[in-house]
Amino acid sequence: MHTALQEEKAELEKEKEKLRGKINEYESKIKEIEEEKKEQTRKFQKEIKEWEKSKEKNRHKTRDIEKQKEPLFVSLGKIIDELRVDNKKLAIIYSQIDMANKSIQEIEKNLKNL
Repeated sequence: MHTALQEEKAELEKEKEKLRGKINEYESKIKEIEEEKKEQTRKFQKEIKEWEKSKEKNRHKTRDIEKQKEPLFVSLGKIIDELRVDNKKLAIIYSQIDMANKSIQEIEKNLKNL
């Protein structure tokens, strides 16, 4: 009986070692996956920062373009106003320009009087 228990104990020890081996194998795989996850996270964070920098640069470029655009439209408007084409379809637009110019002149006059 004692021998049977020793044999059973030996078999259980072998089984225990096999299971420990599998546990170690799984723990190793888990560590690999966690390291890969960390590496991917670092990579994505770096990419996100680059995209954010690019986004900010594009915002600045857009603001600069907007700043440049307004004076160009003002200049274009003045040129169009000076070189009026005699066309009935444009008469409405020209009257709107005239009203806007009149309003601007009145506002400038009022500002000077302040």
